[in-house]
This record gives sequence, C-alpha cells and structure tokens, in this order.
Amino acid sequence: MVVMVLDHARDFVHRDGLTRDPTDPATTNLALFATRFVTHFCAPLFVLLAGVAARLRLQRRADRGELAGYLARRGVFLIALELLVLRPLIWFNLDYGFLAHLQVIWAIGWSMLALAGLAWLPASLLGGLGLLLVAGHNLFAHATFSLARVPSWRALEVVLHHKGGLQFGNGSVAFVQYPLIPWVGVLLLGFWLGGVYAWSAGSRRRALLAAGVGASFLFLLLRGFNTYGDPAPWSTHDTWSATLFSFLRVEKYPPSLHFLLMTLGPGLVALAVLDGNRATTGAGWFTGIGRAPLFFYVLQWPAVHLVSRLFQLVAGQPLGWDAPNPIRLGGALPRGCGFSLPIVYLAWALCLAVLVPLTMGFARFKRAHPQWRWLAYV
Repeated sequence: MVVMVLDHARDFVHRDGLTRDPTDPATTNLALFATRFVTHFCAPLFVLLAGVAARLRLQRRADRGELAGYLARRGVFLIALELLVLRPLIWFNLDYGFLAHLQVIWAIGWSMLALAGLAWLPASLLGGLGLLLVAGHNLFAHATFSLARVPSWRALEVVLHHKGGLQFGNGSVAFVQYPLIPWVGVLLLGFWLGGVYAWSAGSRRRALLAAGVGASFLFLLLRGFNTYGDPAPWSTHDTWSATLFSFLRVEKYPPSLHFLLMTLGPGLVALAVLDGNRATTGAGWFTGIGRAPLFFYVLQWPAVHLVSRLFQLVAGQPLGWDAPNPIRLGGALPRGCGFSLPIVYLAWALCLAVLVPLTMGFARFKRAHPQWRWLAYV
C-alpha cells in the first residue's frame, strides 16, 4: 500500500507522467525505471492476498455458504466503489462523459464474485483453475478466433482479456485497465495458497519460500529464452541498463505470465521472510494500514492529487483541474507542468505523513465499534 502511493504520486507529480513511459529503454533512466518497477509488485500481491484472506475466513468459520455470501456482497461493494466513488476522487470533476478508469478495485470485486460462485468447489480444484488462467491466458493472443471480430462481443473481450475503452450509447467512455481473466486466476491461486496458513510455521515458511524461488526461477528461464508468456520479447541494447530495462519490461495490462512470475515470486519469498517477524522497522504502522487498507486506498487518491496541485500552486504553474486526457492517469497534469523525480518522492512522503495517522486512527475506531458491521467493508 505504501509503495502504491509512490506510483500514484509519480503519475500526478512527475513532469513526464503523461508523455513518457517510465519503462521504455529508449527514454527512461535507472531512477525513473526503478521507481516504476518497484510498484509492479503492488497489484499482484493485493489480489493474491485477497484470495488468501478469503481462505482464512473459511478456515475460521468453516461455512462455505457464509463465505460465498460475504464475497458476493464485498465484490458488489468494490465494483460500486470503483464506479461511483473513486472516479470523482481521482479526477476532481463530475463530468461523466468519462465514466471510470477500471483498475485493481474493479478487478478484485469481480474476482470475489467469481470466487463466490465457485466457493463450494475443492480448494485444490480452484487452485488448478487459477493456475490455468494465469499460465494460459496469453494463449488468447495467438488464438485464430477473436471475440473482437464480432462487434457485439468486443466489449466482452475488453473486459475479460484486452485493456481498452468501452463506448456506451450515450457517448460516455470507460477504460478497462485491468481485464479480468488473469486477475481472477491470481485470486483463485491466493485462495488455494491460503491453505498453507493452517500448517505449522516452519512448514509454511518453507513452502512459501520454495514457491517464491521456483516462480522467480521460472520467470528468468522463460524470459531469458524469450519463450511463451509475454507479448514483447526483450532485446540487447547499447548499454547494460537499457538491456536490463528491456528484460524487465513485461506486460502488466493485462498481466502476462512473465509479469506475474516476476512479481509473485519475490512476493512469496517476502511472505516467507516476514512471516511472524514483528521486529521489522515500522511494523506498527504497516499493520495499522493493514487493518484499514481500503480506507487508505480510497484516501490516497485525493491526497496525491491535492499535493500535486499544492506543488503547482507554489511553483506558479497553471492548475488545470480537468485532465486533458483522462484515459491515462497521468493526464491529471496539464502538459508542460510537473516536477522532477526528487519532488515526486517528497510528495510521496507528504502523502504518507497525512495518510498513515489517519488510517491508524480509523483502524482504532473500527476496533472500538465492532457493533457497526459496515465498517468491516472499509
């Protein structure tokens, strides 16, 4: 969650947030690439751990009907949140000609609805289905038949597999940044993975470590030989850094097999290392955020937007409240405005200085009022 704010601060504050791909070997640099690369780990782990949390809930209550009902309600709530609440908080306008930028909350909501419908199946079967979706969804790019060839089905293909815009009859537009098939797969894998948390601590850590190392090695193997799993092969460049950028520049929208192996592998290793380790520096406020993650997620959008405007105001730059190109998140800044990367990090620190105490306070409020069940959704 903390690292995610850095990515959004870069989108809103950096001078090239709209015009420059931070992972393009031809135009990026090491600092900019690293700033973007480290944030790649956020969304896959959000979705994986949402599946783990669903399994832990089942292990506590042992009632699949209750789990399915909870996931269905939670999924609908998250989808509605993405459509009705996040859109104005991100863009600071109510022009619904651009309906929404459908991102990770949307994907988690639909993935929860999918798991709600499948909750009565054995966890091993759900894990196998998740593995099939994660490992096999790149095959659609090579299929001879495409839903896009049937105009009335194009919207379904965009929602399920290819990012893109959806045009509605009244002229409004929504942009699907997170097509659903691979993300549903990740959440199902997380549900299966949650079973290891019923094991002894030592067995659990060894399993997480082995899975993480294995996924990381498989990424290096598949990527190294430019085999199946990502639409864009890497290539050598004049400098070692550009070659490294090319190697690590894998597709996130939708997440390719290479992308998910690259991010979930180290993520699983981190889960093994951090399992039970409460001596980690800052663990108190990290866990405080974890007790109210959705509260933190929602508030960070207006926080980074407001900090960006504050910096523009101080620097005498035009504010340009309406995004010139809302299809891209970086469009929040008018062209020619923005700041250097060190200022992005300053903006990140300022946002955290506000968000962390607010979130920890809200988490304490939740614990003090268990009778208000709706707070569990936040």
